[in-house]
Amino acid sequence: MDMISLPHKQQAVLGLVNSIVGSALTALGLVLQQQCQIEQQREQRSYGVKGPIESSALLAEPRYLIGLFFVVLGGASSLANDGLLPQSTLAPLTAQTILYKSLLSRWILRVPISRMHGFALITMSVGMVIATLGANLDDGVYSLQALLTMFEQPPALLYTVLAGLVLFVFRRIIKHYFENSFNNWFGLAYLTLASGLIAGWTGTLIKAVVEISISSLSSNTGDFKRVGTYCLAVLIPWLVSIKLKYVSIALAHFNNDIFMPLYQAVVIACNAVCGLFYYMDFDIMGTELSSSDVDDMEAIGPHIVPLSDDTYDISFSSSGTSTVATHSNDDDLPGSHGSDDVSGVPVDVTEPYSEPVVIVEDFAPDSNIIVFAIGTGITIIGVLMMLNVGASAHANDGFGDGDDDEGDGYDNDYEKGGKGVVDGGSMADDYGVTDTPVDMTTMFIGRVKTGGGDAGGKSGGDGGGG
Repeated sequence: MDMISLPHKQQAVLGLVNSIVGSALTALGLVLQQQCQIEQQREQRSYGVKGPIESSALLAEPRYLIGLFFVVLGGASSLANDGLLPQSTLAPLTAQTILYKSLLSRWILRVPISRMHGFALITMSVGMVIATLGANLDDGVYSLQALLTMFEQPPALLYTVLAGLVLFVFRRIIKHYFENSFNNWFGLAYLTLASGLIAGWTGTLIKAVVEISISSLSSNTGDFKRVGTYCLAVLIPWLVSIKLKYVSIALAHFNNDIFMPLYQAVVIACNAVCGLFYYMDFDIMGTELSSSDVDDMEAIGPHIVPLSDDTYDISFSSSGTSTVATHSNDDDLPGSHGSDDVSGVPVDVTEPYSEPVVIVEDFAPDSNIIVFAIGTGITIIGVLMMLNVGASAHANDGFGDGDDDEGDGYDNDYEKGGKGVVDGGSMADDYGVTDTPVDMTTMFIGRVKTGGGDAGGKSGGDGGGG
């Protein structure tokens, strides 16, 4: 049984369980890798060597490879969830990896959890539960034409233009008033906002490609024969490379404990907003597709459910309501000629339809954007509570001083060390959050090429799942 043939309640439960399992696998993988990295670094220091860990030494460790395998599984889980749950719903759930990694680090690495850290984890947990209770758990299945139709709606266009304008203004201010230097509070704000916004757009495009793949395989829409599909796919690595560049610059200038909580908070917010505006997960602006938008039945294809041979149901995700049209013969069904009026919504079916309709069921009527927004906000507050306000704002060399200050058997100065961030290929090991599975590919390549390297330099990837 494929994903779109699952009843929506089952699909929602599957998506939530998959999110939990994927985040846990990612967290475990990161902790295992981190354990190997710390031990390798301690061994190097015992010989008086400071610097990046050799790639060959890491790849020779079975535990490191197992950890890498778990991270890849977490990324695959994250990718699958793009076809199971709406983008906005998944946004606050990414904080699960932070929660699980903190707990696993306490158990495996013996890293203590401070009182503030514990409060942050509890706050994140409460926020994720509240957000899930108010979230829209019913995800549509979209063809290329349907996606383009939604992306052209006024809310989506307005958000894109305003976000781009804000980034442009910020960049000009840095250039003219801060002498093009990012090594200041305004530079931190710009790098955080830019990388977060781009991460949101990347998530939107990845979900689009996943949805197109599902609809093409299940309904033979032929979207893989269209240039638009590949244009969306090509934009993904381009945006990821820009985002990683911004994050690398930030980690070169600012301590990991300062930048990463800010970055992750903005990523959660931007992914939630992208789901609201681009996929219309909630009817926040009373958005409705006009009759001109539905002249091509494929444009509303994602919201059409066949009820029988002579009946089909049309529902709009923006309102969560549905209307029904009954047809007396097969000539009135999509793929033939004729016209109909569906409960006051004009549907022009005068043109032949050579492409199949994408099928899903009604969208969840019980979702509540206010509850969802409160839950997401609490989750973001929990992430921001992870900020180490006592840390130096600027990055250090990332290699620590070799002393076991906390008595836990490890040099935690190295573990928390600025732009080294334990391993340059995984710029967020302390937070364990990957915006996209594409980041993990970059993360792995970065590790192999640089042997751990410097996250402020040539490579980066964000850690995992959710």
